[in-house]
Order: sequence, then structure tokens, then C-alpha cells
Amino acid sequence: MKPLLLAAVLLVVPLQAQTADPVAGLTEAPAAAMASGDAQHPAIAVLPLRGQAAQAFGNPGDAIYQRVTASFFKTKRFTMIERAQLGAVLGEGKNQNTVAFDDASAVALGRQVGAKIVVIGSYSANISHTSDRLVDKKGNVTMVEAFPADVTVNLRMVSVETGHIQEVVDAKGTANEGNPAASTRVVLEDLSRKMEREVGNRFPAFGYVIKVLDPKQAVIDLGKADGIAEKDEFSVFERGEDIVHPVTGKIIKGEKRLVTEF
Repeated sequence: MKPLLLAAVLLVVPLQAQTADPVAGLTEAPAAAMASGDAQHPAIAVLPLRGQAAQAFGNPGDAIYQRVTASFFKTKRFTMIERAQLGAVLGEGKNQNTVAFDDASAVALGRQVGAKIVVIGSYSANISHTSDRLVDKKGNVTMVEAFPADVTVNLRMVSVETGHIQEVVDAKGTANEGNPAASTRVVLEDLSRKMEREVGNRFPAFGYVIKVLDPKQAVIDLGKADGIAEKDEFSVFERGEDIVHPVTGKIIKGEKRLVTEF
């Protein structure tokens, strides 16, 4: 029996996905019969994030929420619960940052919308101002201003079935531009890249190598529908022959060995 080659994909593509706007404020509403995805694509609900932001940021909650949601969407590993579904049990009347979700309330909400996983967490957004006085060889003085900024997101992925935390995902975007508007834009773009990489690395795509063309090229059974894009990085594994327990008949999976990366 030939060993199978598994291709594990680490997604490092840029953020381009469009996502739903966040909603906030719990309201009483009947549970709806909603799709919960399948074993390969479990339904996931990203709940409003609590956070604090420097005044120069204004209210970045919506922008940060969209980037978090997009990072899960781009993996193609989940069935996303959209705003229309969340709206059945979440009200529109409160600011999203005033709504607190602990694990128990998040799980209860997840059951109502048919999610298998709920994502809860928080963010912090900071920006400051620096001014440096530079003097060249001729004695000319130039004042250089910068606005260092950072946005940190801390997420917990909680299983609706067990109530246990499945994964913890953290990401931090940084920027240091010459004006506040540029720094806020760049820091959110940086957060998007890092957030997507963190989520993608935790939930890689798995498929099979169909044919090896040469040492640097191979055909696999994954494509755009699986979230694969140009410049993705692959790890190829070879699995040894399974072992059958002589008494119980239980199958013990063969050892997995890294073959190559490209």
C-alpha cells in the first residue's frame, strides 16, 4: 500500500474579503433554525468585541470587527454566521463596546444562532505623537513628526457544544506614519495581515498531492474554493502504513513525516 501525501496549507494572502457590519445589544428573540455548517466547515459566530481606543482613533470598533471576521472568512474553513442571523438575537440600540460576553452568555447566544463556535474577545487601540529635532551638517534644523500607533486584538474561540476554549488568537498591528490619519489606516492594514496569518496558521487546509511534476511543482486537490491563492506556502507530509491492533482490531494511524516545504 502506497503512503498518502498530505498537503498542509499556511494561508498568507492579503485581506480582501468583504464582511458584515457588527451588531450589538442583546435582545430577547426566539431561536431560529439556522445552518450550522458541516464537519469540515463548522458555523462560527464572531461576536462584538469590547475595547478601548485613543481619542484620535475615534471609534475603530467596526473596522476592527470587520477585519477579525474577514480573517476567519478568508480561511474557507468555516460557515460564517452573518449579520442577518445574529440580528435575530442581538439588538441594534446599544454601542457594541458596551456589550460584554463571557463564555457562558456567548455559548447561549451561539446555540440560538446555530453556531458550533463563538469568537469573543477585546481590542485596544493606541496612538501617540513624537517630534524630533534634526540638525544637518550646515546647521539647518528640521522637525520630524510621527504618530506611532498600535492595535492589539485578543480572541477566544469557544465550543458551543462543550463550553471550552478551543483556540486563543492574538494579533497586533503597528504603524508609525507622519500624520494621525495615515497611522490609523496603516495600523489597521497591518492588523489585517497579521490577523489573517494567525487564523490561517491555526486552521490550515488539508488535501492530497495528486501528481508530482518535478521537485518544485506538484498538482494538489485544493483550489480557490478552499482559500488557496498565489504565493501560499505548503508543507507536504507522508503518512506511513496504518497498524491494526491484533486483539481489538483498532486502527492505529501511521506515523506522519515531513517530506518537503515549498
